Amino acid sequence: MKAFAILITLFLTSLTFAQSDLDGRLKGYIKSFNLAPMTAPSQINKKLFMLGRDFFFEKQLSGNKNISCADCHHPMTMTTDGLPLSLGEGAEGIETTSGGRRQKMGKIIARNAPALFNLHNVPVLFWDGRVQLDPSTGAFSTPTPLPEKFGPILKNALAAQALFPMVNHDEMRGKSGTNEIADAENDQEAWALLFQRIILTSEYKNTLQELFPGEELSLAHVARAIAHFQEQAFYAADTNYDRYLKGDLKAMNEIQKIGMDVFFGKGKCGECHKGEHLTDFSFQNIATPQIGPGKINGDDFGRYEQDPRPENLYAFRVPGLRNVSLTAPYMHDGSFKTLAQVIEHYDDIDFSLNEYVLVNNYKNYFERLGAARTETNVDKLASTSTKLTKRLEFEESEEKAIAEFLRGALTERRFLDAEINNNYITSLRIQLKEDGYNKILNQMPDSAESHDSTYFYFDVRTDEGYRLRELETPVKIYFTQTNTGTTLTYRKQLFKTSGSNTGVIAGGTFEDEEVTFLESGAADSLAAFNNDFFTRLYSYNNPSTSNDIPPMEKTIMKEDVLGMNQIWHSIPLKHFEVISDDMNISMDKLFFAPTSTNTKVENTWDENIGGQKVKVILQKSSIRTENGGVVSTWAIELTANKITKRALPSVLDEWLKQLVKIGLVPEDAQGTSPSPSKLTDKILREIL
Repeated sequence: MKAFAILITLFLTSLTFAQSDLDGRLKGYIKSFNLAPMTAPSQINKKLFMLGRDFFFEKQLSGNKNISCADCHHPMTMTTDGLPLSLGEGAEGIETTSGGRRQKMGKIIARNAPALFNLHNVPVLFWDGRVQLDPSTGAFSTPTPLPEKFGPILKNALAAQALFPMVNHDEMRGKSGTNEIADAENDQEAWALLFQRIILTSEYKNTLQELFPGEELSLAHVARAIAHFQEQAFYAADTNYDRYLKGDLKAMNEIQKIGMDVFFGKGKCGECHKGEHLTDFSFQNIATPQIGPGKINGDDFGRYEQDPRPENLYAFRVPGLRNVSLTAPYMHDGSFKTLAQVIEHYDDIDFSLNEYVLVNNYKNYFERLGAARTETNVDKLASTSTKLTKRLEFEESEEKAIAEFLRGALTERRFLDAEINNNYITSLRIQLKEDGYNKILNQMPDSAESHDSTYFYFDVRTDEGYRLRELETPVKIYFTQTNTGTTLTYRKQLFKTSGSNTGVIAGGTFEDEEVTFLESGAADSLAAFNNDFFTRLYSYNNPSTSNDIPPMEKTIMKEDVLGMNQIWHSIPLKHFEVISDDMNISMDKLFFAPTSTNTKVENTWDENIGGQKVKVILQKSSIRTENGGVVSTWAIELTANKITKRALPSVLDEWLKQLVKIGLVPEDAQGTSPSPSKLTDKILREIL
């Protein structure tokens, strides 16, 4: 499993009073939204657990004996299949294999395969809630009536749910005419036939008789075993958030607490994400873009299909959130691939729905998913949940703090502790004011080396002009020119965020690979094109619009970008060959978009901080702003090549203590970095 990133934002000096105030607000949310640590499932029955595990992977439970529960909910892929829309009976492979799960003869299922974490006490299952248990009466509500004898055996909604993929023709049952299960007259007969097949295996028969002595065995016992395996294997409760709720106020770091504050405060997410599961199990229309085949004529009415009341139109079940960072893509149809996209959707729902573009055409499907359905957008927006605020107007730091709450606080610690791969680099950065920069500059070790360099940054985009936000993480490249030569760096951003309004540290984990083969002629040509592009862009000092740029200038800028791309496409970049294959888009359709050029003076030295060997970089940068001016910014950055997630807080804490000792105070560390990215993005979309 790929390691995923972490960001820690803390103050440089004592946070006793501010933290106390923040913890006080979080305490209020805990009470208001009935937040509680996740309760454990019933005591494990090891024999039933092992039997349930066998059934979970058993292909005999499908009509054509070619698919099991695990094909779409494999433990190694975090109980999902990693696809926006599942692939049913007739598909092959799982996401852990080379090439992932492939459609082959399978049908694209209308909905995303939901994760299986913490379902032991969940009363409502499936995106449309078509399986429910009334805890007060023990009665089940299901799309097909259950045999009367099934109810007392099943015990919970999770066990009842396990029965229905088996008899869905597209998911596990198979097409009529292909097997005796598919040809059964109704679901009850299909369940009976499946059990007759399973009971022929003597080991299964003997174990079931041992576990349920004297009972009339049926497929309900198989479903109960599957449910017992799921509720024990996928119980997720050891998160920083759960520890915080139990009283460990240091379990969540500062940025996670800020994210939780925004989540329940300004974000109003607690209107639906409440209780121990962080969901009230209600059905809400949040105006999700519709991709894929849908349920009826390319559309999906959600809960309305089960309960045709106006408030249920386009409404889907609110999911729980533990381990949510591990279970992308998101929404009922997997239309959002990243948590950042989900947060941006809630930030401005109208814009998100109307401007949604499915950029990534997954190679897993031989049928193209096609563009999102847009003709129902007006109806969706007119009937959105009354609990939604359509425009939250998050600041960037607020969005990214929420993302770190969802990633860092709600993910099980066993995953957070995973080692970062060797080619990953973890970076912690403090944006400084000039006074803070000078304090550090005057106390640098004698071993520090000084370098002058120019950084040329590029985004990688699709042929439609969209940045690769649809991938798991954004990708960029940059080359650095110094008097000793040119270094080309590929960077896959695993996670990055900004600090809070009063916070000072931004950082993240990146997959970096330095390549030194960029020959001088190519580098000089790229630099010339790049400088010409930005000179023309910044000659017109209106950052709010590109309309003031004359058409002739835009034509030249387009030629500059095309010239840059001709050079980039002549360089063998293996990383982008992989990306191109993943997106099912030819390499020459990926293009490289200039984003900025920074001239830097960097002082570097090595230190041992918290038992970790790190590189420290103190830098002064000259950056162009959106209105064409040149300003200086200052920063100090710490990078480490390999470090565990759990070790990061102690390393950061030790580093901050060292900075405090040399006289750094919070006021020294609240500088900002001007960025021309919005204007750059606007003009690139226009000219390309």
